[in-house]
Amino acid sequence: MTLDGRLIANLILDHFDSEEWAISNKKINKLIYFCHGFSLCRLSQPLVRNHFEAWRHGPVIKVVYDNFKKAEFSPIKIRATAFDYVEARELPVSYQAISSQMRDFILGITEHFIGESADELEQITHESGSPWHIV
Repeated sequence: MTLDGRLIANLILDHFDSEEWAISNKKINKLIYFCHGFSLCRLSQPLVRNHFEAWRHGPVIKVVYDNFKKAEFSPIKIRATAFDYVEARELPVSYQAISSQMRDFILGITEHFIGESADELEQITHESGSPWHIV
């Protein structure tokens, strides 16, 4: 089962203080990318159903970027939303339906990288031979 990147973003933002850990748009996209990569390696399955784009500063899920672009380089203070056609309005993307094991996996990977700055995470994605570098 693959997940919407906005769901993963909201899970991370609800469990890690964005001000304390300086979780900007750039950083949240890198954290999701690392969770996806570790899922491919450790679980032999993709985590994220969205397409990662190879932008100048590293991998980005455009729909995640668009949700948080108003924050620019500042810590994110809102949650990602999606249009709910039943309610006919934007609603926060919920992660409540994912398993506790998958939540623990995502939060464990995030905990490993959360102390790095957005620029440090960018450097990791840009390393020679990395998937982003190859693309």
